[in-house]
Amino acid sequence: MGGTSGAIYAIFLNAVASSLDRLSKSLVTTSMADLLSMAMQQGLAQLYQYTAAREGHRTLMDALIPFVKTFAETKNIVHASKAAKVGAEKTKSMAALLGRASYVGQERFSEQGGIPDPGALGVVSILIGIQTGLSV
Repeated sequence: MGGTSGAIYAIFLNAVASSLDRLSKSLVTTSMADLLSMAMQQGLAQLYQYTAAREGHRTLMDALIPFVKTFAETKNIVHASKAAKVGAEKTKSMAALLGRASYVGQERFSEQGGIPDPGALGVVSILIGIQTGLSV
């Protein structure tokens, strides 16, 4: 995947993987859900060092951040994925502040009640795929 989305995924997933490796060695009695939660929070913290994008900027972060926060609170991938989907849907009414969408006229996003940010929908699609894989 090219562009900024590819870099964001790479930074986040590499940070999560590194954190999981480190945490799993030091916190051997910690549940997998807790380890994942801590690793994703650390991944998000690492990502914040490389991008100014946050919730409300109409980017994939509008889905990723609610996912990580909700998973930290609930340790439930279904609830966290629903939070990501709500975050992605909220982008329909947002003005694009960062990313490719910021170069497109706002009137294009207002057509048919609004168009969700493609990057945010991409995060939701990935999460649905993970959920499906875990349920098999």
